[in-house]
Amino acid sequence: MKILSFALALLLAPLPSHGRGGGGEGGASPAARATSNPPKKEKRMNAPSKSTELKEARMRCETPAGWLESRDAASDQRTKTAGLTLREPGGGAAPRPFIHLRFYPDGNTLFKDAADYLARQSEPAIAPIAGEKTVASAASAGGLKGRRLLRDTFAPASPTDMSAAEIPVKEELVVLERAGGFYVLALTARKGDFPRLQPAFRRLVESFKPL
Repeated sequence: MKILSFALALLLAPLPSHGRGGGGEGGASPAARATSNPPKKEKRMNAPSKSTELKEARMRCETPAGWLESRDAASDQRTKTAGLTLREPGGGAAPRPFIHLRFYPDGNTLFKDAADYLARQSEPAIAPIAGEKTVASAASAGGLKGRRLLRDTFAPASPTDMSAAEIPVKEELVVLERAGGFYVLALTARKGDFPRLQPAFRRLVESFKPL
C-alpha cells in the first residue's frame, strides 16, 4: 500500500528513491527509505546536453542545462534498476524541483511490470492526503506507449520536521513500456514552479529514445 505520494518520498530525501509505495527501493514506504538514505555525491552538469545517454538505464534524452546530477549506485544494485536524478540548482525555497529518470528491467526487486507500478500509484493511502488529485492519460515517447499521471499533492516545507506547513506540489510521471521492462520519467516541483519547468520536461520526454 502506498504511504506517501511520489513527491513526498523524493522531496524529503537527501537523494531520492522513486515511486509511491515502493518506486525507488524495497516495496514499502518510499518516504521511509528516502529519509534513511545518506546523501550521495552530486555533480553540476557543466554544459547543455541535448543527448544525455544513460547506458545502464537504456535511454537517451535531452536534459536541462546546469541541473545537478545524482546517481545512487548502491540502491541501483540492490533493486536491480538504473537511473538518474536531476535537481534544479540554487538555494531556493524547499522543496527543490527535480527530474527523475529510471529504468525497471524485468527481474527488478520492486515491480513485476508497468501495470504493477501504475496500480501501486493508484492504491489508497494509509494516511490519505487531503486535496490530492491524480489525472491519468495515454502517453507515448520514443516509439513506446504508456501512461501519463499528473498529480496535485502536498509536501512538508521542512525535510526534517514532518509537522511543518505543507507546500502544494505538482508532479508529472510518464510510464513507458518496452520489451524487457519499463521506464519512469518524472518531474516534481512546487505548484508555483511547475508551469515554468514543465516545458523543459516535455522536451525531455519528446526527445526520449530507448537504447
